[in-house]
Order: sequence, then C-alpha cells, then structure tokens
Amino acid sequence: MRGVGRTMKESQDIDRAEETLEVLKNQLAELEARFQAETEEIATRISSQTEPLETFEIGPKKSNVSVNVLALVWVPYWQDEQGRMKPAWT
Repeated sequence: MRGVGRTMKESQDIDRAEETLEVLKNQLAELEARFQAETEEIATRISSQTEPLETFEIGPKKSNVSVNVLALVWVPYWQDEQGRMKPAWT
C-alpha cells in the first residue's frame, strides 16, 4: 500500500514539475519578446542617423601644438602606358 501511495505522490510531483516548467518557459518567451521590443525601441530612439549634430570649430593655440617627429618619406612608382601607377620596388 505504501508503495502505491509513494508512486502516486511521485507521479503528481512529476506532473507539477512539468506544469512549472511550461509556466517558466512561457514567462521566458514573454520576457525575451519584451526585451527584443524594448531594445529595438531604444535603438531607433538613440540612432546615430537621427541625432542632430552640431559643428564646433576649435582653432589650435600655439601653446597646444608640439612636433615630436618630422619625417620625409618617398615611395617610388612607375607610370605605365595606360597611365596606371605601379610600385617601383616590386
């Protein structure tokens, strides 16, 4: 008798666990859908394409300019008959 009662209780526990699992799966799907909708709404609201831009002109000051390295680089190219430039080092 005890075995039958224990088996029925375990069967009910499994049924409750499966119901809980389904409820949690539904909640997860709802949360994911809400998250997706909110992220899309935020992305459209804060899009860099729609933000108004302001132009600021900042002039350099003599005190803010320093030259650390000054270099001259020469890279030779050949020009072929069609006018295309071709590297001379190859």
